[in-house]
Amino acid sequence: MKLFDTTFNRWTAHLLHKFLTVIPIGITPNSVSAVGAVVSICALIIGIVQNNLVLLCWLSLICLIFDIFDGQLARFRHAQTQFGKILDAGVDIMISILIVISVFVLEKNVSLFIVSLLISLYLLRFVAVVKNCEKEIGGLRVSLIVGLLMALYLNIPLDIVLTIFVVWNTISVVWTLGYHVTSANKNSAGI
Repeated sequence: MKLFDTTFNRWTAHLLHKFLTVIPIGITPNSVSAVGAVVSICALIIGIVQNNLVLLCWLSLICLIFDIFDGQLARFRHAQTQFGKILDAGVDIMISILIVISVFVLEKNVSLFIVSLLISLYLLRFVAVVKNCEKEIGGLRVSLIVGLLMALYLNIPLDIVLTIFVVWNTISVVWTLGYHVTSANKNSAGI
């Protein structure tokens, strides 16, 4: 996923370079993140009101433009901040959690246990970002949405897809926090 993120980010950076130069200075990466959160929540509400999980996923995928754009704008303006990193990760986690809750609301056959585990793991990943154990969430929301769309179009039970995300996020959290603890122990021991 990292290779895709890097290649995709370079492509978007190149594509957005001309556009970024004409954006008024008053528009900050953090304001783009906040607008992206509001637009994403509106997309989720539309999907839930329409009782259409496929529509919800497609609208959420379109809203990812804000997520790409805020980071590119921050890098372009050399305006990367710790607050911006936490805001971006918080928006990613919040929208991912809302998507999972929407899946639970719209699809009656999804296990509450699996949904609860996934939400807990997303919150742990956010804590890892806040504590500087994890640099970024990186592709969390896009992989969730694409996975849900694949399941819906291929008629794969959503419990299976969400279980895969639980396993993937468990491995990611254990790996990240384990690596961070090991690195901290080596630094404190002077190794």
